Amino acid sequence: MKLTVVVPVYNEELGLDDFVKTCLAVQATSESKFELRFLFVNDGSSDSSLAALKSLGTTFPGVVHWISLAKNFGHQSALCAGLSSVDDWPDALLTMDGDLEHPPSVIPSLIAAYKQGGNIIARTSRRDSIELPFGKRLLSQCFYKLASLSTGLPIKSGQADFQIFNAELIRSIRHYLPYVGSFRMLSTWISPMAPTVYYDQHVQVGRVTRFTFRKNISFAMNSLMRFSELPMILLMALGALGVLVAVLYGSWILVAHTRGQTIQGWSSIALLVLLFGSLNLLGLATISFYMSRLQFRHSLPKFVIATHSSGILVHVPAGEQQIAT
Repeated sequence: MKLTVVVPVYNEELGLDDFVKTCLAVQATSESKFELRFLFVNDGSSDSSLAALKSLGTTFPGVVHWISLAKNFGHQSALCAGLSSVDDWPDALLTMDGDLEHPPSVIPSLIAAYKQGGNIIARTSRRDSIELPFGKRLLSQCFYKLASLSTGLPIKSGQADFQIFNAELIRSIRHYLPYVGSFRMLSTWISPMAPTVYYDQHVQVGRVTRFTFRKNISFAMNSLMRFSELPMILLMALGALGVLVAVLYGSWILVAHTRGQTIQGWSSIALLVLLFGSLNLLGLATISFYMSRLQFRHSLPKFVIATHSSGILVHVPAGEQQIAT
């Protein structure tokens, strides 16, 4: 098995050498035989990470490769750049962080889960460390519960960007990668029942997280907006409820008017405001649904072929892309 490890890098110059050596040590002692290469994506680091990557490339020629982005685009964008840049060598792609909080010792178990039953994806889920602040753990759990509720996807608490993808699958959907927003959500969308390997999170001493509060909020919004229609559904329901209330209120106004119990001009204005406000909500929700279908949803693949018998010609109609792995 040929495995390329895609690693986003942001200000991690001190740990990159240990990361590569640890992964290679795991490879050398693992019962699962696999060849290993690394593709590091320097995500606009302000320290000497790029120099460290160049040094590693010299120390491990043919094993360590790197690309450097023009500025800091963010973790998911760096993953997208790495996955989109992988050549035809690997059979599978492993995405993980280079700070050793994704333990390389889990790699053999992840490979075994991936190979079992012809899976196209195998993922991991972390058990949160008590060393993490309680507020961060609570917000993380709330995000995963909200993501699962709003998207209908069986995304699990602690699911990480430490996962294996079939390389042919990624090559087939390269066109769609810039649209996905979250590779955790994408992997769950493609393969909801993919096997999961659990690991204990170990917070590194002196760790400075790349995910600030603002970046976490941005990541959560991108993930939910791309895979969830719940906000549009709630908006449409609120608009429909407003129209219903307007109809009932209008009926009550007619009855009150026949009895001479209305204030001249007030009832008609209130009714018009309520009615047209509700119609605006309905219109916005409808437009949102259309934009979702015509833009992001239209850009996603219509289906994914996990496997097929040898000798079958997979026909790709004009304007469509079928994914055969």
